[in-house]
Amino acid sequence: MSEETILQLQAIAEAALLAAARPLSLDQIMALFEESEQPPRKQMEHALQRLGESCETRGFELCKVASGYRLQVKQEYARWV
Repeated sequence: MSEETILQLQAIAEAALLAAARPLSLDQIMALFEESEQPPRKQMEHALQRLGESCETRGFELCKVASGYRLQVKQEYARWV
């Protein structure tokens, strides 16, 4: 799996999570892709892990909840938002 592929998957997941009004499950994120373009599940999981790591120095975080994944403001910044 190339670095470019992982970065693209991260960006797609980030955009989808920002646009969604609710958490998205891994299956819902995978369903964003045409069947012929769908990445392997492990590759998408890796991209989500990397997305979470990329948020470490930002004002928001990737949070895994019972219903899926969501991007949310970090608790330490909530009073300003």
